[in-house]
Amino acid sequence: MKVVRRDVDGRERLLSFRGPGEVLGDMAVQNGRARLADVQTISVCEVASIPAAVFRSFVVRHDLPGRLACLANDRLWEQTEAGEGDLDQRLAGTLLRLVAMSGDRAFRLTRRELAQHLGAGRNSVSDALRRLGPGCVRADKTCIEVVDARRLHEALRRPRPGRPPVPSGRQ
Repeated sequence: MKVVRRDVDGRERLLSFRGPGEVLGDMAVQNGRARLADVQTISVCEVASIPAAVFRSFVVRHDLPGRLACLANDRLWEQTEAGEGDLDQRLAGTLLRLVAMSGDRAFRLTRRELAQHLGAGRNSVSDALRRLGPGCVRADKTCIEVVDARRLHEALRRPRPGRPPVPSGRQ
């Protein structure tokens, strides 16, 4: 799923991706505020909706506030990593994370949405997809398909000018 926020001027901005077993909407429920974002599917999903009062009770009953705080920290970490490295590396890391979290290789996702998530322009993302090549990633107007994850791992580890290569265990 993709988490999307509509700005005050009406433009949508892709904030993050979520996969199986993840909790969505928890921050608004815990704070008693209106939600700031919507979720949209990018592959086949099964979801369950829980009333806010039931969720809050469940969190208290199972002593989950600490786990939810860790979840919020993980989300902040994810956003930070989406901005590290050159665009090819950020794109490769995002696509590998999508494959890992969903088990799918094709996603209903546009270049514009990837650009929003990566903090780049749509044309720059198109150029990065071309550099990765059709043997690695295929993209049309509404779908991105990972053809060769191994090549994405290679792009992720490519050294950046003036910096050592990224260790192979990092995604």
